[in-house]
Amino acid sequence: CLVLIGVIRDSQKIFENSNDPDMLTDLYYTIANAYVTSPDIRVAWLEALAAMHKKNNDFEEAAQCKLFIASLICQYLKRYRKEKVLKCVNSSDLATVSPNIEREHEISEENIKEGNEAFQLQFWTLNGFFDKLKQASLFLEKAELLELSIRIYEIIAPIHRIDRNFVDMHVCYQKLEELSGRIIEAEKAKDRVWPPFYRIAFYGDAFGEMDGKSYVYKEKPGIVLGTITTRIKDELSRKYNNIEIIMLPNNKPVDRINLLKDKLYLQIACVQAYVDPNEDRISQFDRNFGISRFFFEMGFTASGKAHTDDLAKQQKKKIIFTTEGMFPDVRKRQIVISQSEVILSPTENAIELIKGRVVTVREILDTAPANKNKLQQLLTGTVMTMVNAGPVALCESFLAKSVVSNFEPSAIKILRYNLTEFVRNLEFAIKLHKRLVGTEQQELHNQYEQKFLELKQKIYQHLEDTQQVTEEKLNPTMDRKLRNATLRGDQNASLVAFKKEDSTNSNLANINLQPVSPQTSTSELAKIAEQTVMNFNAINNNNNNQTLSNSQGDSINLNPSINSTLDLNLAINSTSELNLINNNTNDTNHTNNNNNNNNNNIDNTTNDDNNN
Repeated sequence: CLVLIGVIRDSQKIFENSNDPDMLTDLYYTIANAYVTSPDIRVAWLEALAAMHKKNNDFEEAAQCKLFIASLICQYLKRYRKEKVLKCVNSSDLATVSPNIEREHEISEENIKEGNEAFQLQFWTLNGFFDKLKQASLFLEKAELLELSIRIYEIIAPIHRIDRNFVDMHVCYQKLEELSGRIIEAEKAKDRVWPPFYRIAFYGDAFGEMDGKSYVYKEKPGIVLGTITTRIKDELSRKYNNIEIIMLPNNKPVDRINLLKDKLYLQIACVQAYVDPNEDRISQFDRNFGISRFFFEMGFTASGKAHTDDLAKQQKKKIIFTTEGMFPDVRKRQIVISQSEVILSPTENAIELIKGRVVTVREILDTAPANKNKLQQLLTGTVMTMVNAGPVALCESFLAKSVVSNFEPSAIKILRYNLTEFVRNLEFAIKLHKRLVGTEQQELHNQYEQKFLELKQKIYQHLEDTQQVTEEKLNPTMDRKLRNATLRGDQNASLVAFKKEDSTNSNLANINLQPVSPQTSTSELAKIAEQTVMNFNAINNNNNNQTLSNSQGDSINLNPSINSTLDLNLAINSTSELNLINNNTNDTNHTNNNNNNNNNNIDNTTNDDNNN
């Protein structure tokens, strides 16, 4: 009787929300979990949910449903059937493909004791386990999440090896080769698109249980804010016929006292995945898998205004939303369970702005084959007269002689570094454009080149004016961490890298390494690295000597406590990395002609360029 009542209640809810696919998804998932003691029925609801996602072309979510089912089959086979070939598979392996799988209810001990009576469907077999994994892989391929498809076959292959099924194992490795090749091609083309996320909050008595709650929605690639706003409003209008729906500003706190009880209110804002600086998420795929924190930004000033033309007074607030589960999931939305804020100072805001431009330029340069149209869009939006005021205005606000002393030297050093990276990468973009265009666009290229030279001159003038400030805080380890963070495109890594004190650098406290300016030539950088090695060798040969000379003949005071190669190696690595960047801009033609050699022989770049 209770089961019948539950079925009627669930059917009524499904009928009431037939026009709301997101609510239907939640209902199907909730009903499936309600049958945790009836595995067959639970799987039937998950299959129905997968079919719904497939119908809506939500292939990633459909794949997650299949993976949840595969996990249940695996539990049954290991705990009841005692399948030895599955000893190499556990929940943590499946979690590398489905991040929420370890949070799911396991098959109960009562079901295991019941045995075959609780598992009547045909797929509770090893072949059924393989079938669900392969179905998930097909869905993931359609969603262009090839990395996850690879991981599935990495789980399957060891099972065939244990079972000595070399035919199927051969098929697995053939599939792995195919998928890996497709990823390589996609990464070269730089044409992969990733799903956008939106935070939606609901206010109004008519929403019932949803009143006051907010969710993060995952949408298909290409869905913009206006599209999802229209869709959500239309769905709610059909569900709540005669109630007016009012849109609230997307970036302001909501004061519920001012809301009318007979109205419905929506607040929709685009959010991005928040990556902790300490997390190792290098690729775009890493930044879009297993994520449960999202943020949007809003500018503010001490005076109360949101924005100001004076960048030295412009601050930024990041509002971070944490969801209950992670994406991807069997559902397209996750409820928000907490909210926090991160405040960026004007200098931190400026650093993040210019670092974002560095990442953008590098993404265009890393595209293979080169995309001329994207490159021209980049250059038009960066160096032309009407739009290049950003970097110059930033220099004038923070690096001008009259104001630079108002800011922390360490922050100014980070800013200078990113500006140097910006100019160097932009120069490489200019040279790449020259190689791509024909005579019909030579005039356009000449305009780009002229405007770039003007921009470079203005920025480098400010960099020279502030060189002494940064020399006082020279820290080779931080230089290396900063450059690596810049190349990865981390949101906040460079700020954290410079805020943290590194005790391993204390041995270099009294060694005045020769500073490297943006104009330092390749040969000079090589000499600095060579002289550093010679100095270190002298330390090993004569521990009693208390002084050495740098490449200019100046005296260098040594700390007698130096007993490790670590710090000097860090200094050499830092110099070599700056040398590599310099080579990318000064020797563009050589780099393009020998691209494969550069990739395979990065460690030899300094010596090769010096010999040249």
